Amino acid sequence: MSCNPKVCIERPRKVGAKYTGKSFARDVTITQVDLGYEGKRDRWNGYNPDKYKAVIQDWEALDAERQKRRDVAKEDRDVIRQAKKEAKTAEGDDESDDSLSDSSHDSCIDGGEADPLNSQFETKDPKVKTAVRNLRQREDLPKYLRNLDPNSAHYDGKSRIMKENPNPDLPESDQLFKGDNFNKFSGDSLQVMQQEAFMIKANEALAVQKKAMPTRDEPEQPGEAGPLGAGAEINAVAMPSQIEILRKEHANRKEKMKNTNLEKLYAKYGGEDHMQAPDEFKEAPVD
Repeated sequence: MSCNPKVCIERPRKVGAKYTGKSFARDVTITQVDLGYEGKRDRWNGYNPDKYKAVIQDWEALDAERQKRRDVAKEDRDVIRQAKKEAKTAEGDDESDDSLSDSSHDSCIDGGEADPLNSQFETKDPKVKTAVRNLRQREDLPKYLRNLDPNSAHYDGKSRIMKENPNPDLPESDQLFKGDNFNKFSGDSLQVMQQEAFMIKANEALAVQKKAMPTRDEPEQPGEAGPLGAGAEINAVAMPSQIEILRKEHANRKEKMKNTNLEKLYAKYGGEDHMQAPDEFKEAPVD
């Protein structure tokens, strides 16, 4: 016996098993295994690799069944193609219908089940959002290999972003990649950033003006002139064309106001001739 009646966890009998000779419980064998710190925390402790053979056999049987269904589907398509060809030949039309191709149907199993290797490309759910902005061609050089100097531009491996230029010392013609910030601050992105900045400043100035204005009974009209040319709040997402027109008008008014102030200063104090650099300064060599 491996335990005494006091600590035994088996159900007590009315008549002991040693008297009846029935329902003998199994002995509990306690094995002391001395394991170290790593052995106690080894997740593969006691794993038998031979048990994985059953998993391999299941997958092999599944692949065999999949190939069998492919062969049956291919034979059915060949029969249909041959019947169509014979029907066209009987009608006098020698053109063969090549619309059914083997490559487009080999991945179909049991009437619509997709091949696991091609399922990620063939079955696309429009409700599922996939991020493809970081995809690149395999023949392109990765960003982190543009400059192997550890003190060069920082590369974030998680987001695959390198903001700075990895090779700022190279000539302009040899800089094939100038950093992700180069695309951010070039092209129409600058115009979008200017529109957003103009919208924020215009709405802030409009809010300050509304607080300073006395209360009125009548509602504010959308055509009233605000601090930057708009009486109501503006939104760059809802009305991008209006934002651009207002921004250009504001820039033109600002430039005209600047020129007017300069003309007033020149008329009052003079000194317009001093604003032009002398010729000897223009022709001086620059180190």
